[in-house]
Parts: sequence; C-alpha cells; structure tokens
Amino acid sequence: MSGVIDVSDIRVQPIMTARIGPSAPFGVQDFAISNFALAAILTLIVSLGFGFRLHNLSVDGLSDDELNKVRAVQDYRRNGLTSANGEHPMLMKALLTVSIVAAERWEKTISKAGQTTHVIPLESALRFPGVLVGALCSLLIFFVARELFGIEVAIIAAAFWAFDPSAISFNRIAKEDTFLVFFFFSPTFLVAWPALSGDRRRSAS
Repeated sequence: MSGVIDVSDIRVQPIMTARIGPSAPFGVQDFAISNFALAAILTLIVSLGFGFRLHNLSVDGLSDDELNKVRAVQDYRRNGLTSANGEHPMLMKALLTVSIVAAERWEKTISKAGQTTHVIPLESALRFPGVLVGALCSLLIFFVARELFGIEVAIIAAAFWAFDPSAISFNRIAKEDTFLVFFFFSPTFLVAWPALSGDRRRSAS
C-alpha cells in the first residue's frame, strides 16, 4: 500500500553528547611539572586556604542557625544520633559533636596541667569541621578539573576556591553548604576518574 512506512526498517542511532578529551582539552597539552613540585603547590594552596579559614575563627558569635546545631549536638550527646534539628544533615552534626567533645577533652587536659591560655572556644570547635572540609575541597576541585581540563586549569581552580573570600566566609560558618560542596565533588571524581583515566591511557598509547 503506497504511503505506508515500514517502521521495522528504521534504525535509531544512539544520542552522543559533546565531550572534551582529558588528554588534550581544546588542543592544549599539560605543561611539564614534577610530582614533587605539584605536591608542593597543592600543599601550599590547601595550607594557606586552611589558615585563612581558621584565623580568628571565634571572633564572631554564634548565629541562630549555629545555636540550633549546638542544641542538636547536646541532644546527640545525651541520646545518640536523633532527629534533633532534622532539617540539617546528620553526618555534619555528628562531626560537630566529635569536634566539640574533642575540644572539651583538650580543655580538661590542659587544665590538669595548669594551663588556661590554649582553651578552644565553643565557636571554634563548632566551626572547625567546616574549616577543615572547606580547605580539603581545593584538592577535590583540583582532581576533577585536572581530569577534565588539565593541570594548569586545575591548579587555578583550586587556588580560586582556597582564596576566594566568599568561599572562606561560608566555610567559617557551621552550615551544610561546605559539606554539600565536598560531597558533591567526591562522588563526581570517583565516578568520572576511571573512565577519564582510561581515555587518557588509550590516547597516550
């Protein structure tokens, strides 16, 4: 019968998205750098970023949101992991609990030694996990950017995060934003790295 199309003969091709090869993005090759020099650069970036975040960490009082987390920590210490302050991630509040308990034990230790000048304030103990995780985000950003765009872009991206005033300000507050960034880049790197590394090895062979 004329005008009738036999759909059984139609072949559907898979949809391919655009991609940038990790070995030579935009036709640019990685510059030569030794592993020692790269490790030194990353250590400097992470250390400086950590220092900027840690400096005078207790200079500002606790916000309302941070006070809610302090109450959640108190509930955790009495009853274990509960639904207190349930709108915020449990893992973050568990880390805050560990930090505060460690600060209190440190205070007891130095008190027995007769020292009172190195006491860790509650504000610093509550905010320290975010400071540490925020500084480590530079490494994750480096690894992800390195696989996608090369070492040069990866170093610049890690430095931008380490020294950006907005990122530093967010990391100095006990909020979930910092942990969201960390746990976003962690699985991104773990999922993407095997495939991208395989492409890199095939392109080098």
